[in-house]
Amino acid sequence: MASLDATSSEHDVPMSERAQDDDPNPEQLFAHTELREMMRGTWRTIVPLFTAFVLCGVEEYTHEEAARRLGITVTAMKARMHRARYKLRRALGPHFKRRRGM
Repeated sequence: MASLDATSSEHDVPMSERAQDDDPNPEQLFAHTELREMMRGTWRTIVPLFTAFVLCGVEEYTHEEAARRLGITVTAMKARMHRARYKLRRALGPHFKRRRGM
């Protein structure tokens, strides 16, 4: 009889770690699949907003130039920028509030 935590030399891995199953369990697999589907749906709505934000907020295109590049109206471009800023504020706001409180 031997202990599962015993090793034969200091460089050996204990039996308990060698026998451990690293595969995800069914609950983890389901959660991963559910998260992937949720992200896929969210990504479809975020990509146009992210593209608009990058063109105007990072690349410094005007709303008119960005709208022309994306093939949308200037009004739609402004709406995308507004929604992109709103989503970024909601997503990042709590992170920055926590850091200020430190």
